[in-house]
Amino acid sequence: MIETIIQWDRSLFRIINQDLYSDAMDFIMKYLSERWFWLPLYLLLIIYLVYFFRIKALWIIGATLLLVASSDVISSQVIKKSVERYRPCREEVDLGFEVRLLPGHGCSEYGFVSSHAANSFGLAVFFGLLFYKQNKWWLWGGLIWASVIGFSRIYLGQHYPLDIVGGALLGGALAFFWHKILMMILKHKEL
Repeated sequence: MIETIIQWDRSLFRIINQDLYSDAMDFIMKYLSERWFWLPLYLLLIIYLVYFFRIKALWIIGATLLLVASSDVISSQVIKKSVERYRPCREEVDLGFEVRLLPGHGCSEYGFVSSHAANSFGLAVFFGLLFYKQNKWWLWGGLIWASVIGFSRIYLGQHYPLDIVGGALLGGALAFFWHKILMMILKHKEL
């Protein structure tokens, strides 16, 4: 059973990393995977929060920072170091083909779970839950955004698909946790 799942994971990785290759995709995926590329979106979100939520925005931003920090620590310092699953781009991995990497992209050691996926899915679910009553597209748009980031990590040879799924589950679970804490604080403070 586990061997079948690993084989499926590697096959899907090969399709995304090898068969979908194009110069245009290289250009797009490189930027979608960069954390700094999304900085204008994050700044707009902060402006939106401050404009519409005033003092509550501080609590929301604080919960968001705790979400990202806990996601980073758990994915990078706990799970990756415990599971020790090499990234597909590592020399130690024999996939039967050479993983396609873009120039200038390194390859750190372990990949399960993806921190990019944990953070982006965590943010998508957190804000989706926060604004779902006002507009359900916050959740669906966020999940599409996070999925594109996860896809870019596979395309760039940094992660297997299951690394992304694991990161998505971690980020989603942490989003539910921090959303629940935030709602309890806001209800208690009656802001």
